[in-house]
Amino acid sequence: MAKKSYAGSYVGVVGPDRIESMEPATIKIRDGWSTPAPPPAPTP
Repeated sequence: MAKKSYAGSYVGVVGPDRIESMEPATIKIRDGWSTPAPPPAPTP
């Protein structure tokens, strides 16, 4: 699953704590890496 690769890259940006919340956002990033990193999603 390549999803983990993208999430791994995000670890340095948002942190491992946000990876789960970033899952939907990660898919968006896959579409275009030129887009800036989205804001950290609020944890439930």
